[in-house]
Amino acid sequence: EDNVKYAKETYGITLLEEDMHILQFPKEYFDCAAIIHTYEHSFAPMMLLGELYYVLRDYGRVYVAVPDPEAPESKTIWHTNLKYPGQILNDFLYWGFRPLDYKEKTPGTERDKYTFVFEKLPKAHPDFLTWGYLQHVYRLREQIQ
Repeated sequence: EDNVKYAKETYGITLLEEDMHILQFPKEYFDCAAIIHTYEHSFAPMMLLGELYYVLRDYGRVYVAVPDPEAPESKTIWHTNLKYPGQILNDFLYWGFRPLDYKEKTPGTERDKYTFVFEKLPKAHPDFLTWGYLQHVYRLREQIQ
């Protein structure tokens, strides 16, 4: 709430505060998304990725930045989902996102330890191997709007 107010007063930017697990945007509304130091705060990362898949257009991009799960400063009560790069990659692949870029930054230079760029694959894409299962989840999600 404070960040929303600060952004409006300081920069004239209107931000929305909402649950990342139930996004209030229409289907295929965005071309891209950035989840910067957000993924590690998710209680249900697969649900978050399902929401991203829902609100992104086909071939939409997602930029992801996460902290080092081994760093002592990462081990806080707010980081409920600290994962390693391979785990993050597998989560995104499961939900139909193709990796386009991955970087590991030098520790101590920035807060971002790992950064990724993913691309949303269409449901019928041959590389989206789990769509047969997820279509049931997706169909239920469509009923929420």
